[in-house]
This record gives sequence, C-alpha cells and structure tokens, in this order.
Amino acid sequence: MAVWKRVSLTIAAALSGALVACGADQGADASAEAADGPGGLLYAEARLINRAREAFGRAILVDGPNGLVITIELEGAPAGWHGVHLHDVGSCESADFSSAGGHFNPEAKAHGLLNVDGPKPANLANIYAHADGAVRAQLFAPGVRLLGAGGLLDGDGASIIVHENQDDHITQPIGGSGARIGCGVIAAAP
Repeated sequence: MAVWKRVSLTIAAALSGALVACGADQGADASAEAADGPGGLLYAEARLINRAREAFGRAILVDGPNGLVITIELEGAPAGWHGVHLHDVGSCESADFSSAGGHFNPEAKAHGLLNVDGPKPANLANIYAHADGAVRAQLFAPGVRLLGAGGLLDGDGASIIVHENQDDHITQPIGGSGARIGCGVIAAAP
C-alpha cells in the first residue's frame, strides 16, 4: 500500500505541475519539442473547443516510460458517456472536426479495447459527463509517445477528439461513438 501511495503522489505532483505550467494556445506548432515537466517528464496540452468554437476544456498529456497519462477536464459536455480518441492530424479547423483526420494508428490495428485484433493506439476509455456537464478523468494510452518515431508531435501533429456517444470498444471503425463534439490540437506545453 505504501508503494502505491508514493507512486500516486509522484504522478499527482507531476500532473499538478503540468496543469499549472501549461498554457499553449490552439494555434501552437505541434511539431515543437514537448516541454520538460516535473521530474523530467515530457508533457503537452490540448485546449478543446466544441462545435460552436467555444472553449470546452483541456487535456494534459504526460509522457511516461510506458505510455501517456492523459488528464481531461471538460465543462458543458452533454450528460452521459463519451468516446475519446487520439487523431492523426493536429487540426480542429473544420466545423465537424474532420480536419483532425482518422484515428492515430501507426500499426494498422482494428478499433476497440475489446477487439481481439485491436486496439488502435488511439483507443481510450470512455469518459463520463455529469448532469452539470463537468468531466474530470484520467486515461492511459499504453505505448503512445509524444516524440520520436510514431510520436504524436510529428510533422502534422495530432488531436484529441470527444464524441457524442460512448465507444462500445468493438464496432468498426469508431465503436459507434458518433459525431465529434469536441476537438483539441495536441501541442507542446510552453
């Protein structure tokens, strides 16, 4: 129990420092180097917008030795479960967020955490919005990195997308998660 508490406190301290230090704007160059965070961890941020182009929340991505820890905070989300995916292109320009491209999937795997031929690196657990529209979630993307070969912060960047429905983690190509209701360009934190 004591080891888990130390690990939890270390992660919490790193994320707290990252949340305080982050301030990247939507137009930041995604190919820039990720910032060194507390404890030498690399981190990036995505400022999410909704389809009305209003601030929707943010995601903090901390690059650890085995993948990314992603903290998501949203306000004004429709109540209920929502699928969340990492997307290939760092763009939220189009009205329906299709400019973010398809799922981040360098290994060409099938969609779904429950799929025997998956999951794609883009596949994340669902998040839940309470009746007041608030979301506070922490997800893990194993094997995904910010920098280097196959990293999210490549030449055209990457985005994080929130969908209108929950992901069933099996159905192709997006788990039946429906329209894209939120988008954030993943950018190096300052």
